[in-house]
Amino acid sequence: MPNLTTPQTDAGSVVANRILDLLKAGSPNFRLPVPLANFYYGDQEQVPGDPVVCVEAGLKGREMHATQNRTLNTIQTSIFVYHARMQQIQLTRLEADQLGEDIEQLLHANLQLKDVNGNNPIVIHGFVQEFDPTYVFRTGTLYRTVRMTHTATTMTALAP
Repeated sequence: MPNLTTPQTDAGSVVANRILDLLKAGSPNFRLPVPLANFYYGDQEQVPGDPVVCVEAGLKGREMHATQNRTLNTIQTSIFVYHARMQQIQLTRLEADQLGEDIEQLLHANLQLKDVNGNNPIVIHGFVQEFDPTYVFRTGTLYRTVRMTHTATTMTALAP
């Protein structure tokens, strides 16, 4: 049973922003360094650097829980990794995949999405549900891309 005394959120933007903050704080430990200026809220039509990480709020579902106007919420967040360094294609693909794996590992080490100081959890639990290594064209450039879907569960109350 979740700890209902800890405030949780039902807002996708709050979850996406927390994930973005955690990724920025964890980036010095990634195998492929990502400058802080290359993290964005929302997917980008033009990729303004290399590598780039974008975090965007996604689908939210809600179902009534048995008691006290509570709802069980499922909040999805999309995470996109873009990489197009001019080098051997195999190495670029490997680096994009490893960056995605580092992001996945960082998020799995913090299932409740506590803040960068290890406080204030905002979800019951969350995890990377989908990990999709793929390719994307942006403004004439082919990027090695990893698309991830982070799925979080929260419980909140509707207004009485």
